[in-house]
Amino acid sequence: MGRAATVSLALSTLLLGAILYNLYWLTLWDNTNDPLGYLWIFPPAVAVLFSGVLLSILLPGKTKLAGPLYAALLMTLMIVVSARAQDVDFRQMTDEHARQVSRAIEVYYAREGRYPQELRQLTPRYILSVPGPIMILGQDWCYDGGEGYYRLGYVYRDHWSDPRLTGRTISIKGNVPDLPPICDAEIPTLRQQSPGFGLYRDE
Repeated sequence: MGRAATVSLALSTLLLGAILYNLYWLTLWDNTNDPLGYLWIFPPAVAVLFSGVLLSILLPGKTKLAGPLYAALLMTLMIVVSARAQDVDFRQMTDEHARQVSRAIEVYYAREGRYPQELRQLTPRYILSVPGPIMILGQDWCYDGGEGYYRLGYVYRDHWSDPRLTGRTISIKGNVPDLPPICDAEIPTLRQQSPGFGLYRDE
């Protein structure tokens, strides 16, 4: 195999890996929202089938078999990756992410003698990157931290169509001062981003 072919194969493999990675997370996030959004997968599936047919026409001799093999391989990988993402419980994943962040906060406290004021102080020494909640696209953790306390939570909803947003506390340590309920500042921002959330008003 020539050098150019080796480089092309390596780049193609990296590109395929990136596509499948993005497909996994797009499918996972689609689970948190309107499930009809999953229809976006049909255009790339059609493109894969069209590419397989095109290869079968253009390639000479027995190499024409690469066309259907290519299409079958990519379709199988896309289905497997997408099905795997469909099986993920994004609420459990959010709780696991919260546990990872809480552990990093505790390690920070053990070494620094205080809690971080912001979660970005954890990276990259205490955690390589802070994983976010998988609940509402665009949201981040609700976090308050001070010298001797912290509380961590996220904005929760029962169902993707439910406009009612509530703050859920995941972990809390130390002597927390008199603060507003967790996520009080974040909920109005999320409602502005989505008209559906904005329809709801607290009693």
